[in-house]
Amino acid sequence: MSQKKLLLNSLVACEKYEFDKIIKIYLKEVYNYQKIILTDGKDDTGIDMKVFDSGIEKVQFQLTVQKSETQREKTKFEIKLFEDVAKARLNNAKYGYSNSLFFFYSRPLTNKSIREYQKRALSEFSINLTLIEANRIVEEAEEYLQLQKAIIDTNEIEKVVFNDSIFPESDKNLVFDLIGFGKSSDFKLQIIESFILQEILVNDSLNLNEILKSCSNKFGKNENNIFYNKLVNKLQSNKKIKKNNSSQYELTNEEKERLIKLKDIYDANERNFIRGIRSTLNSYSQEEHLEEYIMELKNIYINNFNTNIIELIDNLHTNNLAGTFKDFINFIKVHYKGSSEQIKSLAKELFSFCQEDFFLQKFCAGKVFSETSNLSRIEKYVNTQKKIFVDTQLAIYGLCFYHNPKSVYNNYYFNTTRLLINFCIENRIKLNLPDRYLWEVQTHLEEAFNLLPFTQLPNFTKLGKSRNVFYNYYLNYITEKEHISFDFFLDQFGFKSSDNYKKHNLIIESHLKKMGFQITSPTKLYEIEDTSRIIQYDLMLNHKFKTKFSLNNDAIVMEYLSDDDIEIHKLQPILLSWDKTFFNVQKIFFTKNPTYQRWFLMTPSRFIDQYSLLQFKIDSDTISSEMIAFLTDDIVQGTHALIDSIAFIFTNNEVSLEYANRLAEIRDNEIHRIQEKEIIPPENMEGEAVIDDVFYKLTTHYQENESSLEKFKSVFSDPALIDRVMEVIKRAIDNIYKKNKTLDNTVFVEFDSIINSVSA
Repeated sequence: MSQKKLLLNSLVACEKYEFDKIIKIYLKEVYNYQKIILTDGKDDTGIDMKVFDSGIEKVQFQLTVQKSETQREKTKFEIKLFEDVAKARLNNAKYGYSNSLFFFYSRPLTNKSIREYQKRALSEFSINLTLIEANRIVEEAEEYLQLQKAIIDTNEIEKVVFNDSIFPESDKNLVFDLIGFGKSSDFKLQIIESFILQEILVNDSLNLNEILKSCSNKFGKNENNIFYNKLVNKLQSNKKIKKNNSSQYELTNEEKERLIKLKDIYDANERNFIRGIRSTLNSYSQEEHLEEYIMELKNIYINNFNTNIIELIDNLHTNNLAGTFKDFINFIKVHYKGSSEQIKSLAKELFSFCQEDFFLQKFCAGKVFSETSNLSRIEKYVNTQKKIFVDTQLAIYGLCFYHNPKSVYNNYYFNTTRLLINFCIENRIKLNLPDRYLWEVQTHLEEAFNLLPFTQLPNFTKLGKSRNVFYNYYLNYITEKEHISFDFFLDQFGFKSSDNYKKHNLIIESHLKKMGFQITSPTKLYEIEDTSRIIQYDLMLNHKFKTKFSLNNDAIVMEYLSDDDIEIHKLQPILLSWDKTFFNVQKIFFTKNPTYQRWFLMTPSRFIDQYSLLQFKIDSDTISSEMIAFLTDDIVQGTHALIDSIAFIFTNNEVSLEYANRLAEIRDNEIHRIQEKEIIPPENMEGEAVIDDVFYKLTTHYQENESSLEKFKSVFSDPALIDRVMEVIKRAIDNIYKKNKTLDNTVFVEFDSIINSVSA
């Protein structure tokens, strides 16, 4: 039985309570939701499951295991489905729930049926129905092993791990993808951790050098101390081990009790396994050969872990059994002189017992995993076949690294990019930059040139950081070196404001190629309307903004990565990015496009960690926390910055520069008061100071209308209005600190009054 068929059959056979558990794990694994409660439709809303994670508390969830094979069953299923859709509409109108309904179904449906159901839900009930049926769940389970395990557990098999003998050579990629870049790659780290804990349990205590030596002997790799230091620190943080007065590591009392209990359970399961085999052998007077039978069965299940042996035995005549199974029959014949039917019966009873025994399954899982995780083969596979793509942000930070590889810059993205580039050069990994993102790098350079006039001000640094990476890197650079102008700094790259974009692109591409990047140009034209809509919705939901140009580029790249044309992608590609939007929309994108090719998405640090774990070669910098990238906003599209706002609305004249100077003084004063703890900035502040947020929101408010924007800009060309404008801005800042903690409409009303006075 194939892996996919086994999973599908297990889902179809689910009881409702089993399917509830599976979907709970599905939501945790696939969507990373944590606060999930099963309600089974018992309250007024009739909702089966509620998720209380921030931002989706009002999304509705329903589940069913109802049959739909016959026409009558299908009719009943459709009645059930649209009763739930009707409830969702009522919940939306009466209780304020979202008009989004996730409907999980334990049986397969055709894509046509899914489209028709979703279309009807929207047209007749105004409900956005996402129908996730068995085929889609199985597809996700092939990547998420905890979900896979939950499905298989309903079929009373504890572990499912892929073995080389099950797959033909053409299917190896799936094995390597799951082990190398899916959830199962974490198993390697778990294996090392488990080994360390076991060693400490056996020896009572160990120092770091003893841990290193034991691991080197076990895994055959000489690691540096930093890797094990980090691992030991992690075990300490998780309260699994502690350091005693002799600087030896020992287990905490709780962990020691846990491990002893697990060992007792393992021993009990082993005894039960032996007892069960002995009982079967007793029926055939074979108990004296117990040890030989157990060793033979272990070998059979290690070599055929993912095969339903009983099914094969039932469907083949004894004299046609091939390979392993024929060998086992011959093995029995050596010890047992019964008839052919009796020999076959003994084999079936032993296989039946082993197929359901958790001890044997766990034993085989470990053996198969260690044999399948052939690190050198996976490494070769990734190096020679897998294509790694990067987005704009990595290319921009890469250029900063190229400017001065020895630069000391306390910036997470710069330092991680430096790590990635050095790591890929060392491992001969090419980084592919789509040409769309090359154009975005050039656009980012143009934005840097727009900041040049303001760097002529005596105290331009008081304007603070920008969203522009080149400018922020420059601010750091001039603290390291003697002061140079921003214009001269850009000239060191070869960038001149007088050159056109084609010249800039050639220079950018040349620098990137020297660091191991290569430019990739999609040759197809992709339909991006639906994908752009998905991205735009997420941006609106999270109060973020991207230009139409940038949004379309992301949509094109997503469509390109999802192209299943073998000439374009021989294997599933990998995209490295810090862009939260990609991480937010990828699952939605595949839900809307279930037939598209999957591609891997990970942060650069996660890629380094995963690849290093494959090699068992991890240095001081590669085990890193990509969560920093998600918790901070210091990135191209990130924080609100005052200098970016004024660069957008000010003209290059003396009046505008005077406005900029006065704003810089206000900002500098606010920063000083924050540092002296005189004022406490609000928690929801996105810029470095409140003035950054105020000016950003003013700009975006008037930017929505071209006519209004031009009038707003004209204010900053009038020297007579400087004092009045500064008073309005200072008052808005004070109100945020003293009263509202958020910007209210008063500032817009006051600016409207100023604009009207200019127009009059």
